[in-house]
Amino acid sequence: MTEDKLIEGILNNDVEAFSHLLDTYSIITLKVIKSILNKSHEEDFIVQCFDDVILKVWKSIGDHNRSCELKYWICTIAKNKALDYKRKLNKCYEMKELKDFDIKDKSAEEEFLIKEEMKIVQKVMDRLKPKEKELFIDKFIIGLTQRELENKYIANSSVIYKRISRLREKIRKIKVDLDKEDNCYE
Repeated sequence: MTEDKLIEGILNNDVEAFSHLLDTYSIITLKVIKSILNKSHEEDFIVQCFDDVILKVWKSIGDHNRSCELKYWICTIAKNKALDYKRKLNKCYEMKELKDFDIKDKSAEEEFLIKEEMKIVQKVMDRLKPKEKELFIDKFIIGLTQRELENKYIANSSVIYKRISRLREKIRKIKVDLDKEDNCYE
Protein backbone atom coordinates (compact mmCIF):
# COMPACT_ATOMS: atom_id res chain seq x y z
CA MET A 1 0.00 0.00 0.00
CA THR A 2 1.45 3.39 -0.94
CA GLU A 3 1.76 6.19 1.56
CA ASP A 4 -0.92 8.27 -0.17
CA LYS A 5 -3.40 5.38 -0.14
CA LEU A 6 -2.52 4.65 3.48
CA ILE A 7 -3.13 8.27 4.48
CA GLU A 8 -6.39 8.44 2.55
CA GLY A 9 -7.51 5.16 4.09
CA ILE A 10 -6.82 6.40 7.60
CA LEU A 11 -8.60 9.69 6.86
CA ASN A 12 -11.60 7.61 5.73
CA ASN A 13 -11.42 5.49 8.92
CA ASP A 14 -10.43 2.36 7.01
CA VAL A 15 -9.54 -0.37 9.52
CA GLU A 16 -7.27 -2.11 7.01
CA ALA A 17 -5.25 1.06 6.45
CA PHE A 18 -4.89 1.60 10.19
CA SER A 19 -3.84 -2.02 10.65
CA HIS A 20 -1.28 -1.61 7.85
CA LEU A 21 0.03 1.54 9.56
CA LEU A 22 0.53 -0.39 12.81
CA ASP A 23 2.15 -3.35 11.06
CA THR A 24 4.52 -1.14 9.08
CA TYR A 25 5.56 1.52 11.59
CA SER A 26 5.16 -0.03 15.07
CA ILE A 27 8.66 -1.43 15.35
CA ILE A 28 10.47 1.75 14.33
CA THR A 29 8.16 3.83 16.53
CA LEU A 30 8.86 1.63 19.55
CA LYS A 31 12.61 1.79 18.86
CA VAL A 32 12.49 5.60 18.86
CA ILE A 33 10.49 5.65 22.09
CA LYS A 34 12.74 3.06 23.79
CA SER A 35 15.86 4.99 22.80
CA ILE A 36 14.54 8.01 24.72
CA LEU A 37 12.72 6.32 27.62
CA ASN A 38 15.73 4.18 28.51
CA LYS A 39 15.98 4.64 32.27
CA SER A 40 14.65 2.00 34.65
CA HIS A 41 11.92 4.27 36.06
CA GLU A 42 10.73 5.10 32.51
CA GLU A 43 10.34 1.58 31.09
CA ASP A 44 6.80 1.14 32.44
CA PHE A 45 5.59 4.08 30.35
CA ILE A 46 6.84 2.93 26.92
CA VAL A 47 3.55 1.26 25.95
CA GLN A 48 1.53 4.21 27.23
CA CYS A 49 3.71 6.58 25.20
CA PHE A 50 3.35 4.35 22.12
CA ASP A 51 -0.45 4.46 22.49
CA ASP A 52 -0.33 8.25 22.70
CA VAL A 53 1.85 8.42 19.58
CA ILE A 54 -0.52 6.21 17.59
CA LEU A 55 -3.49 8.29 18.75
CA LYS A 56 -1.70 11.51 17.76
CA VAL A 57 -0.80 10.07 14.34
CA TRP A 58 -4.39 8.99 13.79
CA LYS A 59 -5.81 12.37 14.82
CA SER A 60 -3.34 14.51 12.87
CA ILE A 61 -2.61 12.43 9.77
CA GLY A 62 -4.43 15.06 7.71
CA ASP A 63 -1.72 17.55 8.69
CA HIS A 64 1.05 15.35 7.25
CA ASN A 65 3.19 17.21 4.72
CA ARG A 66 3.34 14.89 1.70
CA SER A 67 6.86 16.09 0.82
CA CYS A 68 8.15 14.31 3.95
CA GLU A 69 8.15 10.53 4.20
CA LEU A 70 5.46 9.21 6.54
CA LYS A 71 8.04 7.15 8.44
CA TYR A 72 10.04 10.26 9.40
CA TRP A 73 6.90 12.18 10.30
CA ILE A 74 5.77 9.38 12.65
CA CYS A 75 9.27 9.09 14.14
CA THR A 76 9.27 12.84 14.84
CA ILE A 77 5.94 12.57 16.65
CA ALA A 78 7.27 9.57 18.62
CA LYS A 79 10.46 11.43 19.54
CA ASN A 80 8.58 14.53 20.71
CA LYS A 81 6.01 12.52 22.70
CA ALA A 82 8.75 10.41 24.31
CA LEU A 83 10.66 13.56 25.26
CA ASP A 84 7.48 14.96 26.85
CA TYR A 85 7.12 11.75 28.88
CA LYS A 86 10.80 11.85 29.83
CA ARG A 87 10.50 15.43 31.12
CA LYS A 88 7.43 14.62 33.18
CA LEU A 89 8.83 11.35 34.53
CA ASN A 90 12.17 12.91 35.41
CA LYS A 91 10.37 15.70 37.22
CA CYS A 92 8.43 13.12 39.27
CA TYR A 93 11.53 11.01 39.82
CA GLU A 94 13.54 14.02 41.01
CA MET A 95 10.71 14.98 43.36
CA LYS A 96 10.72 11.42 44.75
CA GLU A 97 14.48 11.59 45.25
CA LEU A 98 14.07 14.92 47.02
CA LYS A 99 11.40 13.41 49.27
CA ASP A 100 13.72 10.50 50.05
CA PHE A 101 16.49 12.97 50.78
CA ASP A 102 14.18 15.02 53.01
CA ILE A 103 13.29 11.88 54.98
CA LYS A 104 16.96 11.42 55.87
CA ASP A 105 17.04 14.94 57.35
CA LYS A 106 14.01 14.32 59.54
CA SER A 107 13.77 12.89 63.01
CA ALA A 108 12.93 9.24 63.53
CA GLU A 109 9.37 10.17 64.52
CA GLU A 110 8.81 12.28 61.39
CA GLU A 111 10.30 9.55 59.22
CA PHE A 112 7.96 6.98 60.79
CA LEU A 113 4.90 9.19 60.16
CA ILE A 114 5.88 9.74 56.53
CA LYS A 115 6.33 6.01 55.99
CA GLU A 116 2.94 5.34 57.59
CA GLU A 117 1.30 7.86 55.24
CA MET A 118 2.97 6.14 52.28
CA LYS A 119 1.53 2.80 53.47
CA ILE A 120 -1.94 4.35 53.60
CA VAL A 121 -1.56 5.71 50.06
CA GLN A 122 -0.47 2.25 48.89
CA LYS A 123 -3.49 0.62 50.58
CA VAL A 124 -5.79 3.12 48.86
CA MET A 125 -4.11 2.48 45.48
CA ASP A 126 -4.53 -1.28 45.98
CA ARG A 127 -8.30 -0.83 46.22
CA LEU A 128 -8.62 1.22 43.03
CA LYS A 129 -9.51 -0.33 39.69
CA PRO A 130 -6.77 -0.27 37.00
CA LYS A 131 -8.39 2.62 35.08
CA GLU A 132 -8.77 4.60 38.30
CA LYS A 133 -5.12 3.96 39.19
CA GLU A 134 -4.09 5.14 35.75
CA LEU A 135 -6.11 8.36 36.09
CA PHE A 136 -4.74 8.89 39.61
CA ILE A 137 -1.16 8.50 38.40
CA ASP A 138 -1.71 10.71 35.34
CA LYS A 139 -3.38 13.50 37.30
CA PHE A 140 -1.65 13.50 40.68
CA ILE A 141 1.74 11.88 40.11
CA ILE A 142 2.72 12.72 36.53
CA GLY A 143 0.79 15.98 36.76
CA LEU A 144 -0.94 16.01 33.38
CA THR A 145 -2.99 19.12 32.73
CA GLN A 146 -6.72 19.03 32.11
CA ARG A 147 -6.13 19.45 28.34
CA GLU A 148 -3.58 16.60 28.29
CA LEU A 149 -6.02 14.35 30.17
CA GLU A 150 -8.77 15.25 27.66
CA ASN A 151 -6.50 14.26 24.76
CA LYS A 152 -5.27 11.09 26.41
CA TYR A 153 -8.69 9.78 27.45
CA ILE A 154 -10.45 11.22 24.38
CA ALA A 155 -13.05 12.95 26.51
CA ASN A 156 -14.23 16.50 26.99
CA SER A 157 -13.42 18.63 30.00
CA SER A 158 -16.63 17.93 31.92
CA VAL A 159 -16.18 14.15 31.62
CA ILE A 160 -12.60 14.34 32.91
CA TYR A 161 -13.69 16.64 35.75
CA LYS A 162 -16.44 14.18 36.74
CA ARG A 163 -14.05 11.22 36.63
CA ILE A 164 -11.57 13.05 38.87
CA SER A 165 -14.37 14.08 41.25
CA ARG A 166 -15.65 10.49 41.48
CA LEU A 167 -12.08 9.28 42.01
CA ARG A 168 -11.56 11.75 44.86
CA GLU A 169 -14.85 10.69 46.44
CA LYS A 170 -13.93 7.01 46.14
CA ILE A 171 -10.54 7.68 47.73
CA ARG A 172 -12.26 9.45 50.64
CA LYS A 173 -14.56 6.45 51.15
CA ILE A 174 -11.65 4.02 50.98
CA LYS A 175 -9.80 6.12 53.56
CA VAL A 176 -12.83 6.03 55.88
CA ASP A 177 -13.07 2.24 55.45
CA LEU A 178 -9.36 1.87 56.21
CA ASP A 179 -9.77 3.99 59.34
CA LYS A 180 -12.65 1.76 60.47
CA GLU A 181 -10.57 -1.38 59.85
CA ASP A 182 -7.67 0.05 61.82
CA ASN A 183 -9.99 0.92 64.72
CA CYS A 184 -11.31 -2.67 64.77
CA TYR A 185 -7.85 -3.97 65.56
CA GLU A 186 -7.15 -1.53 68.36
